[in-house]
Amino acid sequence: MAFIWLLRTNPEFQRSRLSDGHGHCGGIRQLLTPPVHKSLTMAGLIVFTPKCNNPRALFRLQAGAMDTQDFIGLLQDIKVEMKERKLLLIWDGLPAHRSKKVVAYINSQKHWLRVERYPAYAPKLSPVEFLWSPMKTKDLAHVPPKGLTHLKQIVRRAFRRIKRDKPLLKNCLRKAGVLS
Repeated sequence: MAFIWLLRTNPEFQRSRLSDGHGHCGGIRQLLTPPVHKSLTMAGLIVFTPKCNNPRALFRLQAGAMDTQDFIGLLQDIKVEMKERKLLLIWDGLPAHRSKKVVAYINSQKHWLRVERYPAYAPKLSPVEFLWSPMKTKDLAHVPPKGLTHLKQIVRRAFRRIKRDKPLLKNCLRKAGVLS
């Protein structure tokens, strides 16, 4: 089984309270961090067996929004990664997930792929939802990006850390009610 949840992030200027030099906080001023005008789309999956043995995280990061072709490409990459083993993919109802081309691709892949949808507005059912919080509070919280390239480096480093953290992946499954 696998879960996918998408997050689109568009970081702008970081803001900070500044001291006047006497221990008093002045107004809020923009830091010298350049704005990141483009967005990044992060797609994440947690892949696990029915017994929840050895969960794995898979990520995709790209500039801009993911469209229909990007989702088909993601599904094709998952097929290769999973070596065509049977997969139950549970994801939300994002319009790109429901596009005619994506649905046609999924229907042509029924020998290995089954897709179910989360109920609308039910992010707490997605284990991947629980991956974004540690990423945002630990990896991205105190490092204002110097641009899109720097932001990609920070996010990729966070992805590598999360992939190695098996207890975190199991806790995400537990919080979503997949594990008891």
